[in-house]
Amino acid sequence: ILGDSCFGVKVNNSIFFLAIIRKVLRYYPKMNYLSRVSRWLCGWRHSRGYGVQSPSDYSFLMEVIKGDKSELYYRIARYSATSPIIMELNEGTYTEAKSHIAKAKEGDIVVLKMPNGTYGNKLWKSIREETKSTITFEMYYVGIILIEPRRYKKYYVVNY
Repeated sequence: ILGDSCFGVKVNNSIFFLAIIRKVLRYYPKMNYLSRVSRWLCGWRHSRGYGVQSPSDYSFLMEVIKGDKSELYYRIARYSATSPIIMELNEGTYTEAKSHIAKAKEGDIVVLKMPNGTYGNKLWKSIREETKSTITFEMYYVGIILIEPRRYKKYYVVNY
């Protein structure tokens, strides 16, 4: 058990633990298990839908997103009134994804498979901010955009 202080500085145990994990990952980037553990620790407060105030967004989170990963696209297709748009997001498909989102009607769902790393995060952030996407769910490897123009923009990070 970690104490209340580290080298005379008072720290929170979870922050200290995350700092240790990040330092280890910097020197051993192939440690997949530690990578998954650190991702879980960074998103632990997002893991059960806490912080989602909208009842419709919470039901989408619990009924569609949560569950077996292999059936995620099936649940999205079943939830959507129209067939969802599913694309890989990379440098070549960035403008195509933006045009699909611009053409999307109210109630459409766009699913973008995101590349890992900071470049993928930059693409996702620009898509999320520049387009008419209203409700977005980020799950580290896939992003889901709900097109609902009558609602305020809202961005959720889901530990999945």
